[in-house]
Amino acid sequence: VRVKENDQTVLVPLFQSQETIIGEVIIEPARGKKVEHNGVKIELLGQIELYFERGNFYDFTSLVRELDVPGNLYERKTYPFEFSTVEMPHESYNGINVRLRVKAT
Repeated sequence: VRVKENDQTVLVPLFQSQETIIGEVIIEPARGKKVEHNGVKIELLGQIELYFERGNFYDFTSLVRELDVPGNLYERKTYPFEFSTVEMPHESYNGINVRLRVKAT
């Protein structure tokens, strides 16, 4: 689905309720460098943003998957993830006064 964001049209994924969301996170340190981390996780957020309350988001869905324990990365590592049959009580919407969306962070 194409949406306007910051005066630019961007392509964003569209998910339906009870759909499985899968993907992967890739972390690649700069050549010869290490990345110290406190763990790797991915969070799926469903948020409502009211335009007249800029900066305030209301979460209606929040799921977290831990992908790795704290440690060091010395080379590229791929972390697959899956959110099975995600319950989404609201559809995505982008209107004059409100925006409702689901995103992974």
